[in-house]
Amino acid sequence: MSRRGWIVTSVLVVLAGLVTVQVFTRSDDFLPRQVSPLPAAGPAPRGHHTAVWTGTELIVWGGDDGRRTLSDGARYHPVRKTWTRLPPPPIRPRSHHVAAWTGKEMIVWGGTSTPAETGFAALADGARYDPATGTWRRISPAPAPPLEAGVRAVGVPGYLVVAQRKAILVYEVATDRWRTVTPSDEGVDPLLEEVIDLAVAGDRVVVISRAHYLGTPPGLGFAVLDPAASTLEEVGASLGYGGLVGVGATFDGTHLRVLVEDEDGSTLHRVGLEDGETWDTPGAEPDYDDSDDGDWENPNAWQADGMPAPIRPGMPPTSGDSLVWTSGGPLALTSAGLSRFLVDTEAVETNGDVTGHCGGAAAAWTGISLMVWGCGGADGDGPPGQAVGLQITP
Repeated sequence: MSRRGWIVTSVLVVLAGLVTVQVFTRSDDFLPRQVSPLPAAGPAPRGHHTAVWTGTELIVWGGDDGRRTLSDGARYHPVRKTWTRLPPPPIRPRSHHVAAWTGKEMIVWGGTSTPAETGFAALADGARYDPATGTWRRISPAPAPPLEAGVRAVGVPGYLVVAQRKAILVYEVATDRWRTVTPSDEGVDPLLEEVIDLAVAGDRVVVISRAHYLGTPPGLGFAVLDPAASTLEEVGASLGYGGLVGVGATFDGTHLRVLVEDEDGSTLHRVGLEDGETWDTPGAEPDYDDSDDGDWENPNAWQADGMPAPIRPGMPPTSGDSLVWTSGGPLALTSAGLSRFLVDTEAVETNGDVTGHCGGAAAAWTGISLMVWGCGGADGDGPPGQAVGLQITP
């Protein structure tokens, strides 16, 4: 059987739900090495805002306070422990927008000019902020209608990638131009049924979508986007699920770690980005017992009960939810608190207290610690009653 043929067969079996996973111990005593509060002199309390890490500073911008949308923001320098206010931007106030760091600038785009509680009037404009000069600049309009709630966006050096449903747009910083990405291979079409998430993998972007192959239940498919060439290539891997609740993904330097939460619990997967490289040993195929009671053994799936996936498909973005890769393994921040999967011991640790209720928080990973801003409120829903920031080192 050809390698491609084996991949198709494996997809059918995995989507059929015949994945055997080992159940590991869950612990509720996750104690980060350090939890430090941020100075309270940051932006006023709000929700549905964004946060990006520039390499030296955290930038918090936009959002709403439940009554009106906001257009202010501030930069936090963790070494100096100081906040610096951002100047007024050349765009309307907004919340539920996306923001990403492209190497030299923060780009904010989309969102709504009305608080979520009063409706969603989608915006299709945006602006760039340069911390070096402290100045804003409008960007050109996107070649597509305004996107509703649920837009995903990531930044790689020189590019912003925005996706929702079947639309994938690439903004090139150097030329101030947008491009629409279409599949470079007919086989990628099923992957564009609905884009669920984007993940940065070096200078590439992994597109994670609902995939429905002929004769199989729905699952998740993966494709790799090269923003410079605007090409989208399918990855020879697919993950099945039952009733999908949430998905999160992070890149560990060589593979994608994907946390899938369905009605039966959470499963953590390791997916290679090169064609056919799905298993621990590249080129090695897992064993399948062809008898009536046979099972498919996937050495890259772990049961991760108690580690909720951070992104809930079909819902407006909750900017405080994130999945990041740490030296010990994936770390998930949700309104329930912090959870991490330890690769060495293959155990899940959780902490529901360290972040309080951060459903309206925004977070950014510095490479060493998690910068969280906007915690507060009684239950994590709606705008927080007070602005609370934390720097958490796992």
